[in-house]
Amino acid sequence: MSGDEPKLMRFDPAAGAYVPNGPAQSHGSVYPQAEPEARSQPGEPRTQRIQAGPAMQQRPVRPSPPVRAAPPERLPVPPRTGPAPSRGTRPMPPVGRPFVQQPQVQRLPAPRPPLPAYAPASAGGAGSPSAARSGRDGGSARAPREGGPWPEFLASTFGWFDLFLYGTLTALVFPSVFFPFAEDLVLATAMTYLVPFLVRPVGGLFFGHIGDVRGRRYATALALAILAVATMLMALVPSYSTIGIAAPVIVLLLRMVQMAAIGGLSVGASVNAAERAPARFRGMWSALSQSGLAAGSAAASAAVLVPTVILPEGIFAEWVWRAVVLLGAGLSVVLALVLPRIVDESPVFRDRRSIADRADFGAGFAGIFDSGWRGVLYGAGLRFGESVFLFFLLGFALVFAGPGWSETRWVLLFAAVLHCGFIIGAGAASDRIGRRPVLAAGIGLSVVWALVAFPVLLSGSLTAFTLVIVVGSLGHAMMWGPAAAFIGEYFPSRSRFSGTSLVVNVVPVVAGSLVPFVMEWVEPDWGAWTYSNQFWLLSASIVLALAVSGVAVLLAPETRGIDLADVDAHDRERQVANRVPSRQVVGYTQSGEPITGPGSSATNGMAIAALVLGIIGGVWAIPIGHIALSQIRRTGESGRGMAIAGLVLGYVSLVGLIVGLITFLVIIGSVR
Repeated sequence: MSGDEPKLMRFDPAAGAYVPNGPAQSHGSVYPQAEPEARSQPGEPRTQRIQAGPAMQQRPVRPSPPVRAAPPERLPVPPRTGPAPSRGTRPMPPVGRPFVQQPQVQRLPAPRPPLPAYAPASAGGAGSPSAARSGRDGGSARAPREGGPWPEFLASTFGWFDLFLYGTLTALVFPSVFFPFAEDLVLATAMTYLVPFLVRPVGGLFFGHIGDVRGRRYATALALAILAVATMLMALVPSYSTIGIAAPVIVLLLRMVQMAAIGGLSVGASVNAAERAPARFRGMWSALSQSGLAAGSAAASAAVLVPTVILPEGIFAEWVWRAVVLLGAGLSVVLALVLPRIVDESPVFRDRRSIADRADFGAGFAGIFDSGWRGVLYGAGLRFGESVFLFFLLGFALVFAGPGWSETRWVLLFAAVLHCGFIIGAGAASDRIGRRPVLAAGIGLSVVWALVAFPVLLSGSLTAFTLVIVVGSLGHAMMWGPAAAFIGEYFPSRSRFSGTSLVVNVVPVVAGSLVPFVMEWVEPDWGAWTYSNQFWLLSASIVLALAVSGVAVLLAPETRGIDLADVDAHDRERQVANRVPSRQVVGYTQSGEPITGPGSSATNGMAIAALVLGIIGGVWAIPIGHIALSQIRRTGESGRGMAIAGLVLGYVSLVGLIVGLITFLVIIGSVR
């Protein structure tokens, strides 16, 4: 638009709007509207389309809206460095307003409840694994949901009941039913105790490995089922007068199965109870499982003595004993079936298995000596003296020094009931004053018993015999009650079952084999066994064995209140630091099985042990060889040939042992 052209519109301050150019008008002036004929034609300049004229219509002028100020420039949002805001924080301000960053308020978690007063200082501090777990497993403050150690107590009691029932019947019924040729009581005892006793370590090693790989309750239930089935079959074996020499052979083979099963049952029950127990009750819980030894002995004595007294003479030996055995074995089978349903796996075992890789966790015996060798030494020393003392107490003292059979059986029943209570009390005392003081007191009391008991037994008085048996039971209970917790607390979860089984089952074989030699050396004529001036040799033998236990207890550190999670944490650190390269997973099959590549070139230690045991003629090479093969498959180590060679030699030794036993029985039967 050129400057010569008149302005058609002007701004009227009074109206506050633009009005047609002309004389000033008052507020409320109108916009001019051209007549239809005055409209410009298409193609004409836009400035000529609207023309003012008298014919223009008028309309009110709407005031223009106030001019809004330009919004200020928004500040840049700084990057967020803290944690994401929690739910419920203030929303962002709307667009167009100045942004002011609000301070972020971090919500702190609720404080944890304080630790219980009974948690020991050694159970772990703020940064310990036990504190991180908030006390959920062995050594925890929270009691497990299973409701106590009663399932393990029942399993141990039924297992020892089946075992002691055989021993009680050996003295009263079996000599006339299966061993009529073994008139000598010592010969019958040797055939029914010493020979099968050699098989107990084999079963202990076998079930120990299963318990460390598959689970404690699985191994315990399996051992109880095998023991119960063997006992049930024993009640169905015909007598010697029916099938001849085959009767004692079958009975002894079933007895060997019993001893192999009890090696896993007794350890599995105590280990699972100790791992499930809170730290302040671990000694009592494991001692309650250990008391199944005395409870089973008392139940077996009552199951035999009560029918013998009530029924007419001779009926019990004919068929009643078979009914008693079938009833006890049947209850054991039922308990073995329901045991996995009434008791859960120990939490410390589940936690360790969940964080450990399969090659390292299923080590079993491979993890005994690299992390739990102290438990082997201290436990073996403790068990040596305790086993020798027990054999002298319940074996030879009863057979050669007690009064008549009927009276001594009632005394044994009374002493077994007291023994059960003594064991539980000793375990509870070890939770309050420590394992070592209770063990040391038991060793000291047993030494006094060894020096006084044999002269007292010479009197032949029933009162003196009862006093000797009761005091001896108290001394043994103070060593046996805390033993399970004392030994198990030195081993990590990955090898606790195997390590405890090695100590509990192997050491009694060594100690038990020495007792008959001592008795033969002291007095060769067992039938006319007297003490005369040689009783001090027996006392010296017991004191010497107890001295070994005393040294082990003095050297062992106190383990009361230790957290089993801390034991596993230290073992895990040591395991990572000294890791042996294992097979690397290079893929997976369609079923999910890992495909492993080449592993370590190191030689498996269990394979070497299996070969050595096989060469010296030991049946112990059988479980060790199978364990070695299992380890080699997981870790890729060498030594498969040595493990197989040890297995072959072990099975040859087992067959030779069975053939020799059968030959011995045939010769004795033909001579008698």
